[in-house]
Amino acid sequence: MLIDNTPPELRFDLPAADLATNDPEFPIRLSYTDAISTAMPATLDVLLDGASQRAAFDIGPAQADRIAGALVLADGTHELTATIADAAGNIGSARRIVVLDRQPPSAPTIDPPISPTGIATITLAGDRSADSFDIQVNGSSEGVSLATPERWQKTVTLQEGSNSFSVRALDAVGNASAAVSATVVLDQTAPRLVISPAPGSTLTSRVQTVTLAWSDPSGVDPGSLRVIFNGEDFSAKFTRDTNGATYAFTGPTAFQDGANSLQVDLADALGNTTSTIANYQVASAQ
Repeated sequence: MLIDNTPPELRFDLPAADLATNDPEFPIRLSYTDAISTAMPATLDVLLDGASQRAAFDIGPAQADRIAGALVLADGTHELTATIADAAGNIGSARRIVVLDRQPPSAPTIDPPISPTGIATITLAGDRSADSFDIQVNGSSEGVSLATPERWQKTVTLQEGSNSFSVRALDAVGNASAAVSATVVLDQTAPRLVISPAPGSTLTSRVQTVTLAWSDPSGVDPGSLRVIFNGEDFSAKFTRDTNGATYAFTGPTAFQDGANSLQVDLADALGNTTSTIANYQVASAQ
């Protein structure tokens, strides 16, 4: 006579012990064996928080798997228990605790960066709301330093022009907060300056109105304008606005016959400078 007082071996292959997840469809797999008698799949029962969920499983001769979509879980801590009997009536059991968390963490903050700037390397920083972060720098994901228990920071190298940043907090199971964003313009380029008449022109009159048109992402400092005409400082004679300056060369200040030289120096709000020399020939004494 075979005497069997040993319960069948029943175990959770999935999920792992003490699983915390944000996936409500996490896999559940049970396997069962018996060294002496036979584990009886027909006796398998799986309980979620004390309620039988046998119908939510595809039960085979040696294992049972959760059927997708057949088990509904709310956020929180859940207890999975299972039992199975062998042919001798011995009962094996197994237990798992699972935490389902689909709640995103609070969004971090980002300190408003200085923009525009002429400095190519800056440090972004803000208040922490989690222990993990995802930062996008011009569309590329990069790591973040956790400066203190309350603050995060990230040193970035800017590209010329507009640079975009967004930061999300991530919790331990991968839930992401709403993103906070910032934009920084790097301007290390001299102002764009257009001189009229065009440099190199041959002019037919000594009377000329010179127009300077400028633009710059950081804005031009009109007070930085310096104009030297044929060796004399004409800066104060030019009427200026945010987009340019103009002056009519006539009478005693008219162009001279032959060669004339106009040098224009200009700076933007960040100190980037441009210097242009325009040479002209006057072919008429009018």
